[in-house]
Amino acid sequence: MKLSMKQNIGIIIGAFVFFSGIIQGVTPYTGEDQWGNILRDADQKNDQIVAIKLYEQVAGDIKAVPCARAYAKLQLGTRYFHGSHGLTQNDERARELYEDAKDILDKTPQKDTACLKNQAKVWLELGQIYCCGRGTSQNLGKARELFEKAAKQTHNLDAQAVANLELAHDYYCYNCDVKKDLGKARELFEKVASQKANPSAQARALYSLAELYSETKYKPDEIRRAFENAAAAAADSNDTFSQAEAWLGLGHFYWDGKLVPRDLGRAQEYFEKVTNQAVASVVQVQAWVALGEMYYERGDFSKALEFFNKVNEQQAFYVKAVTLARAFLGKMYSNGHGVAQDVQKALELLNQATQIKDNYTADPRARALARF
Repeated sequence: MKLSMKQNIGIIIGAFVFFSGIIQGVTPYTGEDQWGNILRDADQKNDQIVAIKLYEQVAGDIKAVPCARAYAKLQLGTRYFHGSHGLTQNDERARELYEDAKDILDKTPQKDTACLKNQAKVWLELGQIYCCGRGTSQNLGKARELFEKAAKQTHNLDAQAVANLELAHDYYCYNCDVKKDLGKARELFEKVASQKANPSAQARALYSLAELYSETKYKPDEIRRAFENAAAAAADSNDTFSQAEAWLGLGHFYWDGKLVPRDLGRAQEYFEKVTNQAVASVVQVQAWVALGEMYYERGDFSKALEFFNKVNEQQAFYVKAVTLARAFLGKMYSNGHGVAQDVQKALELLNQATQIKDNYTADPRARALARF
């Protein structure tokens, strides 16, 4: 589980897209009863205030069929979690509604297919809440337990794919609440990558496989193909974040020169693809700092300054990239590279670059540059 990244920028793997009434990933309640009629009416409403009142009516009616109540609570919880469809984001309220839906469904002995699908989604959403500590204290053990439940349930392949992806990341030791097991991680990544139930999860799995292949000394062609497959899968699912992440991986693949001869032209091509995205993201910030380093190496200090300054303005996205950009900026101000020499400003930037002690956010190269 890539927990720190999720907490910093709110990325949830397999995030769901919203439509006018039904939220994708939530399976509609289809019961032919009075509650089914109310819920179908709510699902079709363009007026979200009215829809919310209808969901609340069913969610609060203890006489309602359990699956109908759980569905209404799931709809409301998802709106609170994402701050969408007429409700302000409220993680604590989302967690309460998800917990209520889980309790209702877990205690219901006979469930139809729609009910079972929503049970898997509830497990998945609650797992992500406990994983990220949103609306409650972080509890990785509980998150893992919920992901395992969702992964074993075969009625909701969409939720199953995301749950398996979360478990794979755990074995890959993104957050290390279990013993690192690259073999198990690869098995789960490959399982998700081979399925098309959730195209976004498939793209993420392919990207993670490329990372894993790089770490475990696979052949360069296999690593390159894994990144390319990830980019293609992301494009097919309109997942611009995962596509950019794959391009970034390809950029580093050609730039690092560890697996294939260094090809700065190809590396720059992929980094620039990432930077051309309209909205700044954690991946785009990493591409900016890579391009800054690339131009710095070439002695094009004005272009390097441009990219490092852009990174320095994006602290909320990715602190690790910011520390490295500040270290380079400090060196540039110290030496007068592309800017007027300013030793005081250089020291200020270098101190900022090295003050973060956390292993995830601190870049060791920043400290190395600071010692020059």
